[in-house]
Amino acid sequence: MSEDKAGVAGVLHAYAKAYDTLDPEALIPFYHEPCLLIAPPGVFVLATHADITRLFAPFMLNLKARGYRGSAYREVQAKVLNESTAMISGVCTRSGAGGEPLERFGQTCTLRLNKDRWCIAVNAIHEPETALKF
Repeated sequence: MSEDKAGVAGVLHAYAKAYDTLDPEALIPFYHEPCLLIAPPGVFVLATHADITRLFAPFMLNLKARGYRGSAYREVQAKVLNESTAMISGVCTRSGAGGEPLERFGQTCTLRLNKDRWCIAVNAIHEPETALKF
């Protein structure tokens, strides 16, 4: 079970590397189909991979215009709930070209094991101070 926990904890770090490409299609392998995104602007049902691309493309274009350099997750916590379900929570900081912070937010995900890969089934974006501690 501890090996599973380590694999779950690595999901957010790998997700950050994919996000750093600013290519929304790089995120597709991280998401279960369907999945749910809960964020301050609202709730988004992402039934297909095309929905994921459509949702993230404008966010990525905005970050690129703001000089985005990369994302890093801190305070990552993981909890394996059973053989096919886990939760992960952490704090993400997105930085600009000069290293200045562009955004900071909490992210908590419910993951589902799909063909030997942990995929995000529910992605909740929230205040950094409310990241879960397991």
